[in-house]
Amino acid sequence: MIAGFMLYASLVAAICAAAAWFAERAFAHLGIARRLPWAVGMIVSVAIPLASLALPEISGGAAGGVALVTDSGNRALAQGSVPLFVLGSLPERPWLELLLAIGWASVSATIFAVYLLAAWRLWRHARDWPQLQLGHQPVWIANDLGPAVFGLFRSRIILPRWLVGASEATLRLALAHERQHVAARDPALHAASLALVILFPWNLALLWQQRRLRFALEVDCDARVLSHGTNPAEYGDALLAVSQRETQAPVGAIALIERTSQLERRIDIMTNITHRHRAWIAAACLMLAGACVFAATAIEAPPRTNASPLKPAPTGGAMKLGRHFEEMLAARYPGLLEQDRAGTAAVVVLLNEDWSIAKAAQVNFEESIDKLQLNKDVFGVLGIAVEAVPYVGHLGMQSPDNPAHRVLIVFTERSIPGERFVSHVALDTLAIDREIFRRQFPEAQHGVRAGQGFWVLLDRDGQVVRSGQEPFDTLEWNKSLEARFPAIRTQEVTLTPVTDDAGEPLLDSAGKEINLYSVWLAPGSPLPAR
Repeated sequence: MIAGFMLYASLVAAICAAAAWFAERAFAHLGIARRLPWAVGMIVSVAIPLASLALPEISGGAAGGVALVTDSGNRALAQGSVPLFVLGSLPERPWLELLLAIGWASVSATIFAVYLLAAWRLWRHARDWPQLQLGHQPVWIANDLGPAVFGLFRSRIILPRWLVGASEATLRLALAHERQHVAARDPALHAASLALVILFPWNLALLWQQRRLRFALEVDCDARVLSHGTNPAEYGDALLAVSQRETQAPVGAIALIERTSQLERRIDIMTNITHRHRAWIAAACLMLAGACVFAATAIEAPPRTNASPLKPAPTGGAMKLGRHFEEMLAARYPGLLEQDRAGTAAVVVLLNEDWSIAKAAQVNFEESIDKLQLNKDVFGVLGIAVEAVPYVGHLGMQSPDNPAHRVLIVFTERSIPGERFVSHVALDTLAIDREIFRRQFPEAQHGVRAGQGFWVLLDRDGQVVRSGQEPFDTLEWNKSLEARFPAIRTQEVTLTPVTDDAGEPLLDSAGKEINLYSVWLAPGSPLPAR
């Protein structure tokens, strides 16, 4: 999970950095503050990945199913936006996750400690620094620091001692520059950007945005100083005079001191002639920035966890459907549950959308209920053609007075020819079953031999606790699992088709549909012993 998140966040930050770069070009041509795109870019670079963790993870559907259901038609797909790029799950390597977690925490803690120690040392030394009242604002005079602004809530201007004895123009312009930083609350913005870098120190794209933001703060500050009527040549001389001195900047502070290359770029920006087609250039840059933002939001985050998705037990649906069948037997077939018989008494039912009974007919089979094999032909007794039967579901009804007396209810739902079938009885679990199948039986993605069956045993929360691939009889297989794992008790059972991403059923080598047999532990049942 950590490795996937780091990769996803780095990719998002890189695209946001490109968007901020284009936006800065547009803002420069329009005369708007350059720091805004980089500040927003850093926020979005962090907000999108964090939102992928905070928002609920979208599931393929609610778990459902009420009985043994072989459903080859229930392939309704959720309609939604298609991601531009999808980051899949990385291979499960717990040791790598642990190493990344320790490394991440260690680097963030170290960087934070360095800044905290630097701030403490600065405030400790500042107690011995003299203060001068230059204009309406006091400044601190340090021996070898500055010019700089330090302090998040109460920003202070730090000037080196040599600057106090410099020319009046150099002192005035350097002080004007730092005062503009204070007025614009640049130290707070700079501190916020540092906090994001400390939280995500491995994100190189975010680190680059922070450096660009710091440079943009200086460029914007230069523009504000010049907007007050300052001569660009005189201001440039003051910047050169400051850069030629070998003073230092406090760690984490906004300082007038820059590398020679950075200073040259700032002077070029101040003296640059406005392009005649600046409006068109700005519009094109903004369009490219918008495309980058769209791309960043269109990337699908990797799965939050490599654990199998939960498939809660379909208790409520089974009880509701069972009540409908109990009422039907009492009203239409009184005494059927109490009759002695050698074979199996069954009632074939067509359900309406509200689970009420549309049609019903009694059928007697010679086979016992444990040996009975059913197919779609059984619904011919209701006048329903085989091609109009979406699935065959069956549920056993047991007499409360004599458990040996049972009636099999065989049911299906209406389907409209030419339209995709959507079940109103068994909620769509195809996406969940598909993911469980992929995780529990990865070798089956390359083909399945004829006759192979796939089963999973789930706890009450819907977590897979055991799984297997083997030929088996789906009738009473839950009883076989109880015998295989002594002390467990099972309850709900579903049989659902395994589909591909397009919703089409997977087939074995004989061309038959592959089904997933799901068995849930009963409430209070212990987990199977290893």
